[in-house]
Amino acid sequence: CRWCKSIDVVLHTDHIKPFAYYPNLRYETTNGQLLCASCHHWKTIWDNIIYKGRVPQLNIVTSPL
Repeated sequence: CRWCKSIDVVLHTDHIKPFAYYPNLRYETTNGQLLCASCHHWKTIWDNIIYKGRVPQLNIVTSPL
């Protein structure tokens, strides 16, 4: 796992920047990583918090004016 460095676990593929917000990076191999199930679960939760604007200082998705 890229985050916790576990070995001998089932790995999940993950988009570093979610393709829902970065569709142009969907098939970009540099936007991918392998995470164990536990880390993938936590990253998904944090992606939802950050990208949906619940943590304004970390919200990197800008809305149009």
